[in-house]
Amino acid sequence: MTTSPIRTAPKIDYPDSDGQPMADNTQRFDQEHQRAEQECQRAEQEYQRAERLLAQL
Repeated sequence: MTTSPIRTAPKIDYPDSDGQPMADNTQRFDQEHQRAEQECQRAEQEYQRAERLLAQL
């Protein structure tokens, strides 16, 4: 039984920018993602605060 060599796909280089403005939906996605990240951080801070308060009891 012979085996054939494993082929790998060529690496694709995706540029950070093509020099064109971002599409509106991409900008909205980025803004919503940032808002969600901020909300997660606030929730984590509230959770830590609640843990500290419970530890004082």
